[in-house]
Amino acid sequence: MSGGTSPSVDSSSPSPSCHGDQRNAANEGQRLKHTRRPRASREEVERPGSLTFQSSQGSPQMSETMSDVISDAKLVSLNEGRTPRSSVDYDQLLSKAAALLKEKNEREEEVATLRARNDSLLELNRTIREKSVRLHAKAEQEEEFISNMLLKRIQKLKNDKEAIALKYEQEEEFLTNDLTRKLSQLQNERDELAGRAKAEQSCVVDTLLVKIRKLEAEINANHVALEQLRREKVDLENALEHEQEQLFNTLGKRMDQLEAEKRRMQARLDQASVSEDQSPASSNSEVFGCAHEDNGERRSSRAEIEARKLREECSRLRAVIATQKSTITNLQQQMNAQESKYVAGLLAVREKSAETRADIRRARISLEGNLTKCLDACRAFANSQTARESDEDKRIDVLLSRISVPKSGTPTLIPTANNPVIATLSRC
Repeated sequence: MSGGTSPSVDSSSPSPSCHGDQRNAANEGQRLKHTRRPRASREEVERPGSLTFQSSQGSPQMSETMSDVISDAKLVSLNEGRTPRSSVDYDQLLSKAAALLKEKNEREEEVATLRARNDSLLELNRTIREKSVRLHAKAEQEEEFISNMLLKRIQKLKNDKEAIALKYEQEEEFLTNDLTRKLSQLQNERDELAGRAKAEQSCVVDTLLVKIRKLEAEINANHVALEQLRREKVDLENALEHEQEQLFNTLGKRMDQLEAEKRRMQARLDQASVSEDQSPASSNSEVFGCAHEDNGERRSSRAEIEARKLREECSRLRAVIATQKSTITNLQQQMNAQESKYVAGLLAVREKSAETRADIRRARISLEGNLTKCLDACRAFANSQTARESDEDKRIDVLLSRISVPKSGTPTLIPTANNPVIATLSRC
């Protein structure tokens, strides 16, 4: 009887080797980092149910015999000697032994099933660990490769950035020096043009002032000469009128005298013709009359000569007056021509000075426009380079932020229809 109970007890409890395998599997499962204990698949979960169903199917057959089977407490007390053996029926013990033997067989089958399941799970666990190790190594290699590649790319970008920054600094320095040189050249040209324009303007002004002074002096001299000529003309006209008046007065007096003498001579001639028939004493009177007649003719011829001289003198004076008038007219025409020439010169100088000022103003405006364009170009280039540097810094910062340090983690397995345990692990 005792021999029948010991196998049943041994069969109900798991073997030490099974416990050792389970402990080893549990310890190995705890050692795996970032892994969980695998769950049973759907088929394996349903297996204990099937066993329970089988036991439940066998329970109606055993229920008929359980009434004749001794209880466990009574069997234990019988084994310990607290219950006498005479009080126990042999059939009951036999039924109990048969039930325990059947239960032992069932437990052995269950243990075999569990061992096979445990072996398959251990193999699956080993395969999963190997795959996880390979995947982890592959992931680390890929992460290391990606990290090295990104580090190389970052280093290349840094080198490119340094080269671009150096090139930008060189270009900026070159452009700054070029623009500074051009600016200084433009400023020097502007100063030179301004000085040249000022010198030309001062020279033109001085020349115009000298010409104006000369023209003013000539005009004043012409005015003085004209006034003097006018005074001389007036004096000559007055003297001519006075001389003409004196001449007319003298000639009138002489004509009157000559007329008086002519009348006297005519009277004497009349008296001589009347007294022709008189005494021989009349011969003396005729001789005397002829002598007086000759004297009268001489006087008349002298008077005619003097009158002719006076007429010639008057014609000469008239010619002198006409000459003076023509001279005065010529001087007036020359003075008017000089005045018109002086006014035309002043207008030309004014136009030239206005054109010079307009050219200077246009040159100053063009220089200021060129300087403004150069400064705007410098500012735009500096702003574009600053924006470009900021964009490059942002891109490098984004790349650095995307790069992460390689972590030791087990990758998630891809669930498959052929391996439900791997699918269960992936869901966990």
